[in-house]
Amino acid sequence: ATFAEVENTFGLRPDATSFTLLLEVCAYSRAASHAIRVFERMRESGVQPTMRALLFYLDCLIRSRNINLATEALLSEEFAHVYSNTYYRVIRMLVHQGRHEKARELVDLMERRGWNVEYIRRFITTEEEGRFKNETTSYDGGENEE
Repeated sequence: ATFAEVENTFGLRPDATSFTLLLEVCAYSRAASHAIRVFERMRESGVQPTMRALLFYLDCLIRSRNINLATEALLSEEFAHVYSNTYYRVIRMLVHQGRHEKARELVDLMERRGWNVEYIRRFITTEEEGRFKNETTSYDGGENEE
């Protein structure tokens, strides 16, 4: 049933608990497009998302590899207080995609929000150095020596 059907039939309006439950289902089924619609509907309804709702929404985006929306969400004030591990998951994905500047932007934001980010900065630097080393290593073209 849709939200409108439930509201018209039973006179019930979705609340933070019902939206959170739907976002949890979306996260476990990796249904990012549904999670996006549920989250938008939550905002349109004026329902304040709980921390759990925010985390399920982000988890869904991360699991479905929708890194751009996950990054955008973390950059907003609405998601300012989610767990540092959630930031780290997104930062790690950005780094593995070679998007170091966007990863640093998130790290800088975390630092401004009061998080200790030294270990994340070390991770980015280590990954960059490893990638640079791999890119500059010569390759023999796969020819066999006889």
